[in-house]
Amino acid sequence: MKCPNCSFENSDDSKQCKICGYDLPIQNPPPKKRFAEDENDEELDSALKSLFGLDEDTTGSNDEDHLDVATVERMLHKKRQPSQEQAPATPPSQQQGRVRTPQGSTTSKDSNEPPQYSLKVIFAVIVVLIIMLLIFKSGLIKLPWKYQSDQDQATTVASTETAETTETIEPTTEFVVNLGSEAPLVPVNAFYDYLPEFVNKGNLNILTLFKSSQEALNVLTTFASEGNLESIVSSSLTQSEINDSDATFTVETVLNRLIQGEQTQTLTTWDFHIVLDSAEWYIDSLGVTSESYTGTTTDEGTTQASTEETTQATTLSTTQGTTAPTTEAEPFDYSGFITSGTFTGGKSLTGQDVGTARYGNHNDFDRIVFDLYKWIGGSPVDTVDEITTYTANISSDGKKITIILSGAMDAYASTSPIDLAGSPNIESVKFSLSGPNESVQIDISLKNASQYKVFNLKSPARLVVDVAPK
Repeated sequence: MKCPNCSFENSDDSKQCKICGYDLPIQNPPPKKRFAEDENDEELDSALKSLFGLDEDTTGSNDEDHLDVATVERMLHKKRQPSQEQAPATPPSQQQGRVRTPQGSTTSKDSNEPPQYSLKVIFAVIVVLIIMLLIFKSGLIKLPWKYQSDQDQATTVASTETAETTETIEPTTEFVVNLGSEAPLVPVNAFYDYLPEFVNKGNLNILTLFKSSQEALNVLTTFASEGNLESIVSSSLTQSEINDSDATFTVETVLNRLIQGEQTQTLTTWDFHIVLDSAEWYIDSLGVTSESYTGTTTDEGTTQASTEETTQATTLSTTQGTTAPTTEAEPFDYSGFITSGTFTGGKSLTGQDVGTARYGNHNDFDRIVFDLYKWIGGSPVDTVDEITTYTANISSDGKKITIILSGAMDAYASTSPIDLAGSPNIESVKFSLSGPNESVQIDISLKNASQYKVFNLKSPARLVVDVAPK
């Protein structure tokens, strides 16, 4: 700007002359010029100026730009902020993607998109619903409205099963055996009720009657392996001895069995040892011997061997044009019996007593069983699990068996003589003390030269002597 006082050419922005200090007149600053950010903006500005007649030729000056940019942008629906010569406070890289609200707050361009955390919440809710559905379906947690219906259904099923059981179960009197009403005989009577179910179907309810189920299972499995049990034709109690804490019974039964596909009648002898345990009677041990039966059965259920009646029945069947099946008695297996020699066994123990002795006849052989107890004050009270050492010998003529039990102090069994009236071969059984140490001698006198077998059983300890004629 030229100074009016000294005509010095000062710069346009000077307020005073640099030579004379004259105050220069204030001039309005020229409008700031826009510049295009790219070629597209230049083309747009040129097109707008031509459209409204505001090009450089018509305006006559390049210094002024009378175009209202905001109005043009609103008309063209394009929101664009022109760049100024001065750099903005905020870098363009940070301004992109953000717009100003009327209140001045800054929001994201993509405000219509849902936040990421909302997607996580929705996914978690879906997972929880699926887990609850699986739990309800598996039945671990029942829905509240199903409790009553489930109870009603369970009650209906229980009543239906009870009704069906009442209708289908009939008393099987064919298998019921009643040997007496004494308390020790209760498990024996129940034994024969359970026996057909065990033999034919493998039902193990019978083991509840035994004190030792494993030993009983071994004996019963061997018996069941011979064949099915069709019926119990007859039963009789041939020997009975009842004490305060134990009892022994010998029962003879005639059984109809299906052996190797053939109907067969067998005469089976059962030796029971019953003990009192916790106010309940249990079968402590069981012995079984079977042989083919050729006798007949009377109406009263007792058995009697009758060759004449068997012959008549066979003749009657032949007259009618049929042949009745006849079963010959198989010879008894005397394996283990010896006519000379010694049996030994047991364990080196002391303080035992031969408490009781019992006899049983098994047609082909006689059996005597000696029960061992603890010696307490001279009377048998508690049984022992194992027998003390013993030695058994038979005389050269085969008419006397001598047994010595080392470690036995007394024989309480001598106070109750054994009834041998029904024995065809055993004449007497005598007890005595032997030697200076604790030992008891048992002498068994026989009517005929015989063969014999001696063995012991455990829990409780028993000594078994079988004798048969030669």
